[in-house]
Amino acid sequence: MALGQLPLLRRHIERSLNLGMTPEQVVEVFIQLTFYVGVPSVETAMRTTNAVFEARGIHFVPKPTYDTSKTPDELFEMGKKSYEEHIGESVLYPVDDPDSVEMEVERLIDEYHWGAIYTRPNLDPVSRAICALSAMTVMGQYDRQIRRRIEGALKVGVTPQQIMEIFIHLILYGGYINSRTAMRVARSVFTEQGLSA
Repeated sequence: MALGQLPLLRRHIERSLNLGMTPEQVVEVFIQLTFYVGVPSVETAMRTTNAVFEARGIHFVPKPTYDTSKTPDELFEMGKKSYEEHIGESVLYPVDDPDSVEMEVERLIDEYHWGAIYTRPNLDPVSRAICALSAMTVMGQYDRQIRRRIEGALKVGVTPQQIMEIFIHLILYGGYINSRTAMRVARSVFTEQGLSA
C-alpha cells in the first residue's frame, strides 16, 4: 500500500486472509497507516480490500470503535498516553513557539493518530510497530522519526532480530538502499541500548 502497487496489494490481502488474519485485522492495518501513507492510499487499499472480501463471499461490516463522545482534549490526553506506551517520552522535534502552526498539527496528530487510531482494537502494539516500520522504510524515512519508531518497537517487545528481519524482508519491496539505511539506523539504536542483533 505504501508504494501504491495495487495488483501486489491485492495478492497480499488474499495471502493475509489465507494465513489467518481476520477481516478486522486486514482493515485495521490500513487504518493504522493513515498518517504514514495518507488518505488516498488508504482509501484505495480499502476499496481493494472490499473487492477481495466480495470475491471471497466475506460479508464484513465494521464495528464502530471510535467514541464520538470524546472531546479533542480527551483524545489529546489519550494520545499522549498512547505515545508514551508505544514510543516513550516525547522529545522529538521540540518547538519553541507553542502557538505555531506546527504545534497545532502536532496536537492533531496526538489526538487522532495516537489517541484515536493507536488505541483501536484488532492490532497489538507489536503489529502496529511492524506496520509503521515497514511503511516508513519503503518510503525512505531516515530522520529521527524512524529512529524513535525503532526505539518504540523495542519498547513494545519487538526484538532486535525481528527488527532486522523486517528490513531484510523489505529489500524486496522498497529496495536495498532503503532497507540497508534503516538497518544502519537500527544498529546504532541497538548499540546505544547495549543490544545485539
